[in-house]
Amino acid sequence: MVSVVSIFKQLLGTFVALIGGWFAGVICIVVIAFTGIGGDQRGSVVGAALMEAVFLWFYLIPVWIVALIPLYLAIPRTSLLWRPYICISLGALAGLLCAALFSSGNIDSTMFLWYAVAAIVGAATCLTAVVTRDRFKP
Repeated sequence: MVSVVSIFKQLLGTFVALIGGWFAGVICIVVIAFTGIGGDQRGSVVGAALMEAVFLWFYLIPVWIVALIPLYLAIPRTSLLWRPYICISLGALAGLLCAALFSSGNIDSTMFLWYAVAAIVGAATCLTAVVTRDRFKP
């Protein structure tokens, strides 16, 4: 029998992983903006980075509810999927897949940075989940 406390701890673990991925995404967006890779002017970097950080939540919340919570609850702690190299790789691939789904498969040069950030967010989310697994998974 799974207790309510155990489920709450695991949900908290998914939220911590989500925050880790979001933070990595924000750092990527700020680096891209400050270096001018995305074509932004440096005067609008703060506003653009702030808007992207907020926009990232519209992307992360559905993925969290549909994918991260069920997978976190269903995969046992002893599974090979919790190995860092496997989990991080699958997280990056999942980030790419989710970005492709959200952009309706639009693959052109303007979307390259969006796909890169999505892969980094997915990988960082899984990295955070792996690192904090022993604290939140029973």
